[in-house]
Amino acid sequence: MAFSTRFLRGHRVGVMVFLLSGFALATPAWAQGKKKLPPLQPGRLHLADGRLLPAQLRLEDGDVLKALGPDGAEKTYSPDEVSSFVMGTDSFTVLRDFYVTLVRDAEHYSSSFMRVCAASAGLELYEFRGTMARQQVNGGNLALVGAGLALHMAAGNTAIPVYGGRQETFVMTTAWLLRRDGNPRWLTLPSGARNLREVIEPLVADDQVLAASVRWGSLRREDVPALLSQYVARKTAKAKS
Repeated sequence: MAFSTRFLRGHRVGVMVFLLSGFALATPAWAQGKKKLPPLQPGRLHLADGRLLPAQLRLEDGDVLKALGPDGAEKTYSPDEVSSFVMGTDSFTVLRDFYVTLVRDAEHYSSSFMRVCAASAGLELYEFRGTMARQQVNGGNLALVGAGLALHMAAGNTAIPVYGGRQETFVMTTAWLLRRDGNPRWLTLPSGARNLREVIEPLVADDQVLAASVRWGSLRREDVPALLSQYVARKTAKAKS
């Protein structure tokens, strides 16, 4: 019986170590510790009060913009203080009162900085990158469930718990928001080539070359900004000719 007890205790410890190791590997680096911040980039700020300031800029979250001025002073700006800015080769604006929807998750934002991907020819496409509350349903996050199970067993509990319900985690998320002229609602680009084609193909239907590339080629959300930028450029050039 003593052998059996030692075996069970050792078995629990082994399972705990295995699951905790899996948890460490599966957990994103930013969640395990301080997230790695992008480097500062040269740019300029157009403040809400009309001032134009040169600065080294870093967008740390959807509503957090760090600026290092020519005098070396660092300042943090919110979307309420900035109307637009240029960072590196990218232009950013402020979008207000919108939702980001990803699968079963949806979150409302009162304001956020957005990278401008396309804003002409009747289309607006912005890239959102910021912290979003994501829901894990019925143990959808296996790493967190595994870690919880390991700690449960390490405490001396031999019964396997039943995990369920919704667990909220905050995740740095990238999404693309699209809107056509005359439509007040923003659409978050869906995942999956078929769903994406159903959204994008009608937008470029008057350009036979691009429409065919959408219909027959592989298409990812990451490809849409370049595709729509090309569509806008071709349509603008055609209007001028």
